[in-house]
Amino acid sequence: MTAEPDPIDDAWAGLQARWDDADAHRKFIALCATLERLPEAGRRYREVREKDPDPARRGVAEAQIDRLLSHAMLSLQALRTEPPRNLRPILFWIATALTLGMIGIVTWLVLGP
Repeated sequence: MTAEPDPIDDAWAGLQARWDDADAHRKFIALCATLERLPEAGRRYREVREKDPDPARRGVAEAQIDRLLSHAMLSLQALRTEPPRNLRPILFWIATALTLGMIGIVTWLVLGP
């Protein structure tokens, strides 16, 4: 039984050959996002940023890390739900209005028209 190749590994290898191609980086990040593996993309870019002797490659890696962070923040924001509104004040005023209405009806019935 042979293990299937990891699409992230394949995409990363292809990206190494086209490092200066911004579109290749966008596609790599999109693939990682689709596979829900953005942390792995970040790890790979950090390795380049910290270990590559070429300052141009390190600069590109830094820019891609910023892009990854933006992508992750947008993903989190899309998942965010608004907290439920505090209904207590609304319920208080509804209950007060109903109570006053009932008192008014009872008073009208007792005192008569």
